Parts: sequence; C-alpha cells; structure tokens
Amino acid sequence: KYIYLGTEVTLTQFRASDGKPLQTISPVGESGVFPFTVNSANTRAYVCLGKHAGFDVVNLETGKVIDRIFATDPKSGKKLKHRTHGAGMNPDETELWISDQRGKKLFIFDLTKSLPAPKGHVDLSTGGHGWVTFSLDGAYAYCHTPDVFDAIRIKMMPKEDAAVGILEVKVAFED
Repeated sequence: KYIYLGTEVTLTQFRASDGKPLQTISPVGESGVFPFTVNSANTRAYVCLGKHAGFDVVNLETGKVIDRIFATDPKSGKKLKHRTHGAGMNPDETELWISDQRGKKLFIFDLTKSLPAPKGHVDLSTGGHGWVTFSLDGAYAYCHTPDVFDAIRIKMMPKEDAAVGILEVKVAFED
C-alpha cells in the first residue's frame, strides 16, 4: 500500500500504486540517512538515530514525531552517544530490537506500551554494520554478527545450535 524513503532527516511516505508522495516528516532521526522500520498497519515508524543509540517514534497517521527513545548504558544508565544502524520488529510486532554497533549490543524495547519501553539487551560477539531481522515464526533473532538469539528467552543460542533455521544458498555462475 505504501512505500517509504528515508533521506537525511526526512521520512517520506508514497502511495505504492502510483508513486504519489503522501507526506513528508521532518526532522526525524537526528542526522544522516538511517534505517527505519514500519509496523504492518502503517501507523508507526521507528527511525534510528544518527548520533545516539535509540530511535524516533513517528505517528504515521498525524505525520509527527511523538517521542525520541534512547538506549542507555546498562551499567551507568547514561545515553549512548553513538549511532544506531539497525532496527527490526519481531513478527508479532510486540518488540523492537535496535543495534548499538560500537557497544556491540542489541537493545530490546516493548512495543505493547503506549510508548516503547526498555526490555533488556543482548551482547554481541563482535561489532559491525548493525542490521536486525527475525525468523518468520519469531523464535530467532539474527544480526550482522554470526550470533543467533533465542528471541523468546532473549539470550544467545549456544554456538552448536546457532545454525537452527538458517538456510545456506550456493550459487554457481557459468561463463
């Protein structure tokens, strides 16, 4: 039904059937062009921040940013002053997981509240780019690292079980 485009500090919504721009929301996301995710009802967008670990909550019905949510350091409680470059909702849209690349963590937020509330975090084995995705059944969370997470229990899978649900595809090219 809709297509979304994030540019600099702007989120634009287009009608998919004809490409007509419907609304432009700005400023959003702090700086730069950063990942975002949109719920299936097209009523909320979560736009990653460019200077902090966190995200803006956008009401797509009003075209307004309704809140800015920050991830905080689990030990000090302080805002993390480095970018977020990955956001993914689990399939039932009750949780949002965001990446903290430099801090090597994924932060989890509860989306069943009127505003997203911190739910916890998981540590990553390495830093990297930061994308987040889930298995279709929502049982597993994957990110840019080789780590696989039990998304229900919010914990890393043992390395010997980490290949569960992963499909490897090999492509051969001929001259």
